[in-house]
Amino acid sequence: MAKLKLKTLRISNNCNKTIEECYKEYMNYCKSIGQREGTLISKESFYKYQLDKVVNPNDNINELTKERIQKHINTMRDKGYKGNYYKTFVIKLRAFLTYCFNREYLEKFDVKIPNVLLEKKVIYTEAELDKLLKKPNLNTCLVGDYRSWAVIAFY
Repeated sequence: MAKLKLKTLRISNNCNKTIEECYKEYMNYCKSIGQREGTLISKESFYKYQLDKVVNPNDNINELTKERIQKHINTMRDKGYKGNYYKTFVIKLRAFLTYCFNREYLEKFDVKIPNVLLEKKVIYTEAELDKLLKKPNLNTCLVGDYRSWAVIAFY
């Protein structure tokens, strides 16, 4: 019974933090465990440009709810964003939420990464391939044209 009360007290004491404070702690944690500079820059830009579309950074951490996240993902899908965009958003948000769950700033809820069907891109048309693979006239072409043809034909 005593353990239950201590856990309840700890959760209620830490819930007074704002999202900005929690994210600063999270960034310090990421830096301390040795994440790469590119990862840290990516997480900073996520905070500046994407997280503030879901919640205000000055709000309490309890404002970050499952319903708000789902609503934002649905909004992105309705606006026509590609699947990788909102999938990356959820992955970065999930990492931050896991930190908050482990520190007991938030009550744990499930954040599922959306399934995305990737579209295959057509790189070259048949006509473009024929132009690339046609050997240039050695008497009139530039050195760069011949070099490009040789590289393409080699593969």
